[in-house]
Amino acid sequence: MDFGSVKTLKRNLLIELAAIFARLLTRNGNRVGAILYGGGVEGVIPAQTGRTQVLFLIDTLLEKPKLNRSPPTDLSVLLKAGLRFLRRRSLVFIISDFIIRPGWDRPLSMLALRHEVIAIRLFDPLEKKLPDIGPVFMEDAETGERLFLDTHDRGFRK
Repeated sequence: MDFGSVKTLKRNLLIELAAIFARLLTRNGNRVGAILYGGGVEGVIPAQTGRTQVLFLIDTLLEKPKLNRSPPTDLSVLLKAGLRFLRRRSLVFIISDFIIRPGWDRPLSMLALRHEVIAIRLFDPLEKKLPDIGPVFMEDAETGERLFLDTHDRGFRK
């Protein structure tokens, strides 16, 4: 989520979306909460109503440190936590770039049986099309693997 090429990081977009949804929902008296993930479940913000809850959620998300390296994302851990923590039928937003390990489809379907689930995929244009910028070193944020790549090669960019 700490990647971005245009004007903003995917992390900032996630925070903006969470703030918008939380504010829209709390205006009508609905409660909002969150399960925070970063290599595992890092915290739970219990559902509450009101403007202070929205501000607390935003502040908590802004405090999360940017990581140079992170473990591979296992969304099934987050989805299983949702099954454990959500007691009432709820509207669940899953905001992710979905660059994740396989095996999350079963926990998602189990969550969707009880709750209304909306998945929002964040992506950056550079994830779709690699620009012709010449030779570069690239590092995988999850594995730490470094590669020397020549982006002049049209076949490689495709």
